[in-house]
Amino acid sequence: MTFWDHIDELRTTIVRVILVLLGLSVVLFCFKDTLFAVALYPTQSDFILYRVFNHLASVTGIDDMRVEEWHLSLINTRLTGQLMMHLQCAFYGALIIGLPIILWLIFGYISPALYAKEKRIARIMLSAGELLFLMGVAISYFLIFPLALRFLDTYTVSDNVSNMIDMSSYFDLFLVLSILMGVLFQMPILAFILSKIGLINANLMSAYRKHAIIAIVTLNAVITPTTDIFTLALVSLPVFVLYEVSRLIIK
Repeated sequence: MTFWDHIDELRTTIVRVILVLLGLSVVLFCFKDTLFAVALYPTQSDFILYRVFNHLASVTGIDDMRVEEWHLSLINTRLTGQLMMHLQCAFYGALIIGLPIILWLIFGYISPALYAKEKRIARIMLSAGELLFLMGVAISYFLIFPLALRFLDTYTVSDNVSNMIDMSSYFDLFLVLSILMGVLFQMPILAFILSKIGLINANLMSAYRKHAIIAIVTLNAVITPTTDIFTLALVSLPVFVLYEVSRLIIK
């Protein structure tokens, strides 16, 4: 193919990606009630994580694990705020849902330049990357974000100061943690690449396991500030499992 033929193929791929995002965004925009019921579910006291904590508190008798009745009310301070947030949530939802399709469209563009063995490895890594990203987003939604949200909403510097959480602040935290955990869950793939380059190996990761535990706990303490050691351990566990999985993959 000539240079301009490649440009035409690239343009076709970009148009397809845009159409996928646009189509999914329109669908999600039309299902506003369902979209925001999912996005705002962590603000309710009957969220699944809170119910699990209350059940564990009843079974173990540890009252510190119990989550009190709690509800977060959001405010909007801009005239176009709710409409713009509706559009943004529809787009970001489409991006997450359509990520597998988008990545495979991009892979379809670059795959003719790869050898058969490279294509096989790329397909495996692409599929694994998609799955790990969605797992990271799920961990953020069901565990990280609700804990961070509840802690930040109930934290006060004085009884004279009350929280009035803006809607954009809520969704900014929601989006940042979702992307952060999705990227963080790419650790096994990154470790695989670094091992192929020769920068790390399984023995090195084993030797620095204690350092990794400290780094993971510190990172999660920043992401989800909490005074509860059980909660911090619960949040840190998935990331440490990822570290061990990465080590085993390299080995």
